[in-house]
Amino acid sequence: MNTEDLTTESLVDAEFDLTQADSEEEFIDRPWLRPGKWYVVHSQSGYEKKAEQAMRARVQSMHLEHKVYEIVIPMEDVVEFKNGRKQTVQKKMFPGYILVRCELDDDSWLCIRQTPGITGFVGQNQRGQRPTPLSKKEVQH
Repeated sequence: MNTEDLTTESLVDAEFDLTQADSEEEFIDRPWLRPGKWYVVHSQSGYEKKAEQAMRARVQSMHLEHKVYEIVIPMEDVVEFKNGRKQTVQKKMFPGYILVRCELDDDSWLCIRQTPGITGFVGQNQRGQRPTPLSKKEVQH
């Protein structure tokens, strides 16, 4: 068996595994399998929702929906006690940060970077340099 056959066979097996093993629900529950890469964007603390809305509007107005797939403010349920009562409230997991899943090119980078309320990408070593996407391990957790 030559390397071309092995590669083709491996690809067919991988495709089979994905179609057989991963239902649509599993695909949704596995964000690292979705197209694009995940990036962390820094926003003004307390203004994450406004920055998210501004980014969504900007992506739409620049017709970049095919490059910027998902914008998420990670939330978690937290149990708090108020007036002797236990209640569950949603709190931001990472205040001041927004997760963006996109295909990062000049257009999408500029769109996100110049959104009002966004101060920059996390993992961008030098000004103008492309940020580092989250690893699969980071996205899983």
